Amino acid sequence: MTTLFYYAVCLVLGSLMTFHVSMNARVGTLVGNPFFANMIFWILGAIVAVFTYFIHGEKVGLAQALEVPLWLYTAGILGVGISLGIVCLIPKVGIAGFTIIILIGQLICSGTMGATGCLSDGITPINPAKLIGYLLTAVGGYLVIAR
Repeated sequence: MTTLFYYAVCLVLGSLMTFHVSMNARVGTLVGNPFFANMIFWILGAIVAVFTYFIHGEKVGLAQALEVPLWLYTAGILGVGISLGIVCLIPKVGIAGFTIIILIGQLICSGTMGATGCLSDGITPINPAKLIGYLLTAVGGYLVIAR
């Protein structure tokens, strides 16, 4: 498979993420309780995760799972917090504002993580071209959400 194919899949996933977060926010608004909506999302997600684990792929034993540093499993807690933020914030800032600000946050974090090697297999230094790209993204984001 080519890198272009993987980029295309990433583009589709990005589109699905925007649709997904909009659905989450809408459910939170319709039920009137973002905490309840968030709970339902994660219960359904857990059911699907368990189902897909048992029907697909290689099984991992508890011993293998315990070899992973425990703090890495807090990603699930982060996911719940992000999901709750989605439900609460999109009605306040709109889907375009939410998406662009999230994207800028992801760029800042991924650039920092890449430059330091945090949670990755290598270091990707930040260079002037990347800084210009980050700045242009921020300016573009401002133009998208400016009223």
